[in-house]
Amino acid sequence: MNNQKSHRGGDVAISIGDNPTIALSSSGGLFSALKDQFVPVFVSAGQRVSLGHGSSPLFVLLDTGMMMLASNLDYERRTVTTLMFAGDFTSGSFVNPQGDVRLTALLPSRYLAVTLSDFEKIISDSDDLVPFYTHSCARLVARQTLHISSLSLLTCEQKLVTLLVDLALNIGRTANDGIRVDVPLSRRDIADYLALNMDTVSRTMSQFKADGLVAAVGRRHLVLLKPLELMARTPLGNEVLELHKNAACSALFFK
Repeated sequence: MNNQKSHRGGDVAISIGDNPTIALSSSGGLFSALKDQFVPVFVSAGQRVSLGHGSSPLFVLLDTGMMMLASNLDYERRTVTTLMFAGDFTSGSFVNPQGDVRLTALLPSRYLAVTLSDFEKIISDSDDLVPFYTHSCARLVARQTLHISSLSLLTCEQKLVTLLVDLALNIGRTANDGIRVDVPLSRRDIADYLALNMDTVSRTMSQFKADGLVAAVGRRHLVLLKPLELMARTPLGNEVLELHKNAACSALFFK
């Protein structure tokens, strides 16, 4: 049985698995099962998180907060490869061991770090955890597919809009004037994630402000004043929304 469904935004078609929005942390899933066997770790914004090394890679599962995976494969230009939100995971076995790879907390975060061998044993011994792990994998693959599509197919403006919508649905909160987002990313982080230069990021964001789509409230705090109009500027808007259709702010992106 084919459990894939396609969603189309503009000229870009993406396929994602059924029910990619499962909330692993709040539904009891992987984190609740693992926290009884391993002690959760709390880190402050800016702290680096170990992914293990060599023959002992770690499986890192994020429960609250936000993290960023970045690498300097040529030791000159940094690339931000992944943004992690609650329920996401990564592992030292997923990254290039030859590169300077860093996992950094962007917000105060709580996570579990388990050796990959221990995690694989837990999964193999517990049929109840397999569905949660499978759904989490499906969500991560879908998000990475969207990000790769964004990098290869979208304009500068469309890339930035797609990121803003993603951030709003993951960490935004509803307010009287729209959706408030405490953006933990620097201008350089955004540029490195979207394969843009910092001047382009600044210029595009200034245009959004001039168009009345967003407003700055202090340093790294944004309000999405017109979520629907903003989302209309990216052909991947519906795909991002589908991935987070149960988010608290998702209703503001519907007509």
